[in-house]
Amino acid sequence: MPKKMPNRVIPAEWTLVREGWEDATVPGTLEISPDHPTHTIRLHKEFPDVSEADVFAAIFLGKSKRETYPILYGETLEGLFTAIDSTIVHRQHGSGISDVKLIPSFVLHGHFSEEELFITEATVRFWDMDHWATFESFSIEPLENASEGVTITQHRIPESTAEYKGATVTLEDSARQTFSGLGRITLLQRAQFKLKFPNSIPLRAFIGEWLKPLQFWVSTGTRRTTGVEYLYIHNREWKDPAIPEEPFPPTQMIPRNPKRNYDAEDHPSMLHHLRDFDYQKQLPVVFDTYFAHGFVIDQFLDFIHQPSIRPLTAFTSLASFTEAFDRSLNPDPEPSPEVKDHAAAIMELATENLDHPELGQYARDLSRAVLQAHWATLASRLSRLDKQSGSFVSTTLGDKSWKTRVPDVRNAVIHGLPSADFFKKNMIPIQVGRDILRMLFEVRLLVALGFTTHKAGKIMSENPRFFRQKHLITDYLDVFEAFAEANKPVVLEQGEDAAGQTPTNNAKA
Repeated sequence: MPKKMPNRVIPAEWTLVREGWEDATVPGTLEISPDHPTHTIRLHKEFPDVSEADVFAAIFLGKSKRETYPILYGETLEGLFTAIDSTIVHRQHGSGISDVKLIPSFVLHGHFSEEELFITEATVRFWDMDHWATFESFSIEPLENASEGVTITQHRIPESTAEYKGATVTLEDSARQTFSGLGRITLLQRAQFKLKFPNSIPLRAFIGEWLKPLQFWVSTGTRRTTGVEYLYIHNREWKDPAIPEEPFPPTQMIPRNPKRNYDAEDHPSMLHHLRDFDYQKQLPVVFDTYFAHGFVIDQFLDFIHQPSIRPLTAFTSLASFTEAFDRSLNPDPEPSPEVKDHAAAIMELATENLDHPELGQYARDLSRAVLQAHWATLASRLSRLDKQSGSFVSTTLGDKSWKTRVPDVRNAVIHGLPSADFFKKNMIPIQVGRDILRMLFEVRLLVALGFTTHKAGKIMSENPRFFRQKHLITDYLDVFEAFAEANKPVVLEQGEDAAGQTPTNNAKA
């Protein structure tokens, strides 16, 4: 396992600039880490309170200090840094010294004012991007006499460019070669995105509207959390006051990365690759899908961020956001005017029946049930997702009963039904249900990303883990029948009790 780079702690002077007030500077440090959080600010003294808003908060809201600083400037031996939207996560006071810990949303190399936080270009590379892009621009050929050496050739990989909302998003090869002397040459194969905007856009908006959709794209491909390996930003209007005639160089931006729950050298279990996509046609679909179903997608990304999640937790989580995915893809229609009239009539009857006011609660429940009667059940939603995916799951399993069996298991564990006692001895229905739901969600996600049902099924079935996953499900499908059989209601013959005995007239028997 490769060694992690150690954290670096740099002494720093942190300055807070507030309009209309004198700048406030306090000593502290900047901690840089390869893991989450990537940047941590520590202040050894509090910034002095000079704002009326701070005084108001201290007196009336019980807050002695503001909790977030939009911009902080750090001066270090390694240069200037600008920390954006730094949130206080810890505060401790001692005699003459304080320890205030802040986590910035992102950090820029250099000194930037609020008015300069706009960009026209960005270059970004994500973790695992090479596994997803699968660029191969280097070829090695031995000479006729192998002992005389080899020939290494770097081939140019064509760029892929697509447009979205007036911007261009290019995927390019950024292979590098380094010569370190002593006969050592390092060849690095790398892929990266380059974005260009026709006009300046706010830097904060860039994170949510451009960076996160691309991060989602790579993360769903690798089936694990993707962070930013490097990110450079630029604005064509930026000028260096010292040399205004020369273009201002790109600036490194360090965003807040997620925690990396795996070793960087581990090979991911891929869902899709770049080569599966028609880049120009499907990149806009990727962005649209992210924005249309962002709430569901964030839940899925949280799910894949937890590789060791327990089967029960994984199953209930998958059931929840798979159901939400269907709701997002196929919104429930509004109840018809007739249905609304029926619900109102029920409430009207209840309010007129003043002799039994306790019936009002039942009337409200009944009225709500009428309004929601057209909503699809979980079984119907799973069936619809399967049909919209070319019936991939049903065809793969050779069985359609899972569409009702999985909801039965889900209802048992979610609502704590007596039937859930089955899982105290046998968790296999939960594990099989988990694997079915994940297969269904992923194939439907591929269709949402612009693939035909045939192509989505092909991508799924050509995955190296597919056959093992398929057999783990099909070999244990009968466990759903065992669960259903164990929870059948007992039907008593006339004259028998629940134990199957015929009672006597003897009161002591």
